[in-house]
Amino acid sequence: MKTTIKISTTILVIAIIIFSCKKKDETPPPAAITTGATTGSTPAGSTFSAVVNGQNWSVYTDQFGPAVYLYNNNPNRAIGAQNANTTPYSVIKLNFLPVVGVFTLSQSGNYSATFTGTSNTIYTSKAGTINITSFDTSGVKSPYLDKIKCTFSFMTDTISSQSYTITNGNVDFIKN
Repeated sequence: MKTTIKISTTILVIAIIIFSCKKKDETPPPAAITTGATTGSTPAGSTFSAVVNGQNWSVYTDQFGPAVYLYNNNPNRAIGAQNANTTPYSVIKLNFLPVVGVFTLSQSGNYSATFTGTSNTIYTSKAGTINITSFDTSGVKSPYLDKIKCTFSFMTDTISSQSYTITNGNVDFIKN
């Protein structure tokens, strides 16, 4: 009888060990959630580009979307973008009132722009224009700005004999 109990106990222990080992989870991971159509890795309607001193410049984009920053300087809004994920990178930032129309960019005030070069020097607009064709500040997707579509161009001030000319600027941004 002792032998039967030992054998039964041994079989029970082996069965517990075999069946209690964690099996590989074969459940597939959930599918990625996407909103809207995409072109490459940039969501459609989310572009920010320009020509800087004759060279094409566009926003850095990764799997999370474009590297765009939104600001609320009530009543003004601002949108900025950077062209790389690591240094050196440059930044274009546009400050504006959320009103449709063509406006003159200056060094300060309601309509201005900056270009931050790869040396982290901030150059401000001394002359230029911004043409805002549409915007949405309803706050549904962002408390600052849900959408802006505009074109822009400007010349910066000169610092240490360096200035920038930004042309063919285009923003078509929709907050996802």
